[in-house]
Amino acid sequence: MLLTAEMFLTRHLKPNEMHVCPFALPFSNTVRLEDQFRKVHIPDVMIEGSTADFSMVAGDFLEVYEDQQEEWNAIVTCYFIDTAKNIVRYIELIHALLRTGGVWVNTGPLLYHFEGHAKEPSIELSVEEIRLLCKRVGLEIEHEQFGESTYAQNMHSMHQTVYRTWSFRARKVAVNVQ
Repeated sequence: MLLTAEMFLTRHLKPNEMHVCPFALPFSNTVRLEDQFRKVHIPDVMIEGSTADFSMVAGDFLEVYEDQQEEWNAIVTCYFIDTAKNIVRYIELIHALLRTGGVWVNTGPLLYHFEGHAKEPSIELSVEEIRLLCKRVGLEIEHEQFGESTYAQNMHSMHQTVYRTWSFRARKVAVNVQ
């Protein structure tokens, strides 16, 4: 993922300039050989002209961003919060990273990566508990919805996984000092 992101963010590729065969290695559930070796042309749109401050970094989220208190106007997470061993710390850090009035946009399932791993204890919260935690740390959920989504899969495969996702937009609210 990091190599792909670096390529798109630093090289000025024209639409459909390159292609990859993302389904070449899995052999299970293949209907037709040409489905397995199907080319996907990239990028599908032009990526340039943005002046936005964008960050994508390899490493532990809690360590990489811990010193960037109130430096971000927006944080977008996609299929991310369920990667946490401690989702409470993730949400606390997201709150700390945002400036007052900043927004956090999230989408994805809650398919906790470390659930059930004896050597990797983790905290798995429900949507209801995450809502309460957001409110407690100072993030007001302004909009939310449930939907369905696939994730990096071959639509021509016999095996299909559909996730029920939770999407929301939360805003960091000002703390009332009395």
